Amino acid sequence: MPTYAFEAMNSSGQEVRDEVEASSSEEAIAKIRQKGFFPTKVREKAGKKKVSKKAEAETAGPLTPKRKMPLAIGGVSRKQLVTFTRQLSTLQDAGLPILRSLQILEQQQKPGLLKAIVGGVADEVEGGASLS
Repeated sequence: MPTYAFEAMNSSGQEVRDEVEASSSEEAIAKIRQKGFFPTKVREKAGKKKVSKKAEAETAGPLTPKRKMPLAIGGVSRKQLVTFTRQLSTLQDAGLPILRSLQILEQQQKPGLLKAIVGGVADEVEGGASLS
């Protein structure tokens, strides 16, 4: 069974690096999430079978975008992003509509860039735009 090296964030927002055995990258991601981590990078360790670029792109999903995006964006820290996405996920799991979830999270944010971004997204969604 292949071994996958991964980088992830724990619930405190700290970066964790480890390895997990799985039959596919999807299974590796699922195992990482079961451990309570938010995976940011997952790759099969060297020395294993070669995978074509096309197959790698099809299985990698959103964890390896073609254009690398920094996780600290203009004043929004990685920890803030992890916390925000975890809270949004929790609200969605609880069955709240996406607009209400965004409004709640906007109210909870401290004044700053993330609060402004979340408020802008909520306004766009309220105006009929899709979240994607």
